[in-house]
Amino acid sequence: PLTVGSDGYARTEFDLPSFNGTVRVMAVAWSKSAIGQAQTDVLVRDPVVVTASVPRFLSPGDESRVLLEIVHATGPAGRMGLDVTAEGLALGTAPSGVDLAELGKATVTVPLTATEEEGNATLRIVLTTPAGKQLVKTLTIPVETHDPETTHQSRFELAAGATFTLDRNAFAGLIPGSGRATLALPQCTVAPERLLLSAGTGNESLIAQLGGSAPAMQRRPLQQVLVKHEYTEPFFAHCMGGNPSPRLTISSHRCADGAPLWYLGGDLATQAVDDTPQQLIDKARRELRALLPWIDLGQSQWRTLRLDRAEPRQSSLRRPDSAYLGPVAGVDNALAAWPTKLTLSPDLGDALVAHLRSQQIQPRHRPDFSVLGTAGSVPVAAPYWDTLFS
Repeated sequence: PLTVGSDGYARTEFDLPSFNGTVRVMAVAWSKSAIGQAQTDVLVRDPVVVTASVPRFLSPGDESRVLLEIVHATGPAGRMGLDVTAEGLALGTAPSGVDLAELGKATVTVPLTATEEEGNATLRIVLTTPAGKQLVKTLTIPVETHDPETTHQSRFELAAGATFTLDRNAFAGLIPGSGRATLALPQCTVAPERLLLSAGTGNESLIAQLGGSAPAMQRRPLQQVLVKHEYTEPFFAHCMGGNPSPRLTISSHRCADGAPLWYLGGDLATQAVDDTPQQLIDKARRELRALLPWIDLGQSQWRTLRLDRAEPRQSSLRRPDSAYLGPVAGVDNALAAWPTKLTLSPDLGDALVAHLRSQQIQPRHRPDFSVLGTAGSVPVAAPYWDTLFS
């Protein structure tokens, strides 16, 4: 509600979207003894009206043009600066400006070509009046492929121990972004609605084998410490120091012979990448004595392990502050995921569930997995603590 001033007027301001035309303004007023209403039409327009005629959609590689009609309405006439830019479109030559007489009109035609990538292309038109006012119009042109779907099948046999690499050459001649990842086995073909790549550093080669061009990955080196000991109680802890990251992280595991083992990380692992193994082990011993002086590990054995933490590439190689889930460019049913660290795994799970729901992908099939019975099982790697202490 607005308050009427002592002069009998109620005043307000509100923003309108980019629009030239008539707006109806309606008002209702009331007092203790009466009520009334009124309405009127108000002409809304820029001092110079720019009307752009563009295609409703384009296919990759299509050539067309945009027609600009520029009409002077009010304000100073004369030279009008014109700047036309685009994303997802290649533009032909456009004039840097037009001359408009009072109430005059000018037309400009700009050739445009759609790129080979599908998506929403944007066209931005900026007109600068002699008074220095900039009038901006942003338009969206969908770039879509309406060709019928085609399938290329290749059959070959692999000898025992032989390998085959699926790379960009397999997608030669196809429209970028239109590929789908499937897994063909002798027993059946698996065509997932979404293929999730969550293999840590292995994502980099998997994305390349699928012919994807993004997302890019970065590696953050670590040197972890492992201590095999005689303290039988499981122990999981973060010790916070002066940094946002934990000073020391401890997780408990069991070796193949049943002996307990602690896996030590946190700042201990990230800040000692250049230390020798013995230097880092000595540092870990001092940390445990300082932080857990009451725990007796008994007879202990120590090892270090150099690893690369896989992360989506960041500017200046910064640490990501959340888990990553994103599409594989060039493969329309594949996603790449990096939790970046164990504590962000729930964040990654939430992101994946939200994505599947947004795409309306829900469990609805009951496949017969018995056909995979003869395919065998994928071997599971042994934990590092079973190989380092063997």
